[in-house]
Amino acid sequence: MKFPSLTNLFSNVHIPIKEKEYACIWSPVGDGFLTIKVAYRYKNIAAPILTWGKFTWNIHIPTFRSLIKLVVLAAIINTITVIWQARNKLRFNNIRTHWKTALNAIIADVSRTGNATLKIGSFSMLDLNTHKCFNVKLNPPKSCDVSCGGFYGDHSGKLIGSFLMNIGVGNTFTEELTTAMMDIETARDKNWNHLWLESDSKSSML
Repeated sequence: MKFPSLTNLFSNVHIPIKEKEYACIWSPVGDGFLTIKVAYRYKNIAAPILTWGKFTWNIHIPTFRSLIKLVVLAAIINTITVIWQARNKLRFNNIRTHWKTALNAIIADVSRTGNATLKIGSFSMLDLNTHKCFNVKLNPPKSCDVSCGGFYGDHSGKLIGSFLMNIGVGNTFTEELTTAMMDIETARDKNWNHLWLESDSKSSML
């Protein structure tokens, strides 16, 4: 006997003589029987934990920046989707997608997403330019009572004056613009002809 291992293997194989009925076998389980318990476990697979969602929508993110966050997230998702679709067309259908067509598809999808939300936008120049690129309308924040204030210092950095006032109903842009106007008017009344105006608002300085 040249192959004793094969002889032992063949001897353990039982070939049925009688014909048996056909049955559906469920391959994910060992016995092949599909029960309600097995079906429930199969359909209720635990979803993956997406940690990036907590970073994107965080309670520490100001509400007036929520619209730009949505636009950027939509741009990333739609860019990946369009690239994936163009790859599949080229691979399976041998159809090349022009980059202008892909770009227009991304802009259209982001515009549809951004214009369908009621999230609040801001008056930042970066946000405005981003919204303009994707044709997303700006949802301004609701008006509320705001105040403005400023400080005056001489060439040596010494504090020589300040002011603070309530301007009533307005928004961030109104507050920044009113502050700049009050700084100029107060300096004129004090005969401070050499004025250096500093502000963190680019829109009010234009």
